[in-house]
Amino acid sequence: PEEFLSSEVTVNRQQQSTDNNSQYRDTRMTHSTYIKLSLLLILIILPALPAKAQRLVYEKSDSIEIVTLLKNAPPQLRSAEYVIHFAKALAGKPYHAHTLDKTTTENLVVNMRGLDCCTFVEVVTALTLCREKNSVSFADFCNNLRKIRYLDGEVAYHKRKHYFTTWAKSNVADGLLIEVPVGNACTLNVKHKTVSLNYMSRHTEAYKMLSGNAQRI
Repeated sequence: PEEFLSSEVTVNRQQQSTDNNSQYRDTRMTHSTYIKLSLLLILIILPALPAKAQRLVYEKSDSIEIVTLLKNAPPQLRSAEYVIHFAKALAGKPYHAHTLDKTTTENLVVNMRGLDCCTFVEVVTALTLCREKNSVSFADFCNNLRKIRYLDGEVAYHKRKHYFTTWAKSNVADGLLIEVPVGNACTLNVKHKTVSLNYMSRHTEAYKMLSGNAQRI
């Protein structure tokens, strides 16, 4: 009958409308669930990211040279042999002072175009630590350099190991270096000397990062 057909069409349309609304809710639920899961994933991943990784300054030639040095190093050498190997490989590099102080903010700087006494030792040490673990990764090199150069691995000016006495003591404490005991053949000409670690704080005008920044002293 016509009334029955009309009623059936109305029911079908209502059912179709209900189905469409249900599909919309399912889609909206899917999007909402996706957003929640994404946020949860970000919260899980963020704490695992390496600290201060975003403040890395280098040029492509620097990373290429680091990886090349690591790949070309002979396998299975002792730590001391790697130190000598990398030191010889870097011999002849131009001397560049203040390569870590080019900006007003502290960055993890990798500069293979020129080295000073301290950065030379740091690069050799970081390369050696990589090869000890059979790593040829630039990221691993940078991570080693960060731990060597900064107290607690925190990239900040006041955390940088400015004095070599601090540098040596902290890196020995962190297990990155081994102190050669007095009496060893290498220490026959070693003399003890007491030093005052206050030169920088008394000569702030000589340091770009300290001049006008009393909070860093």
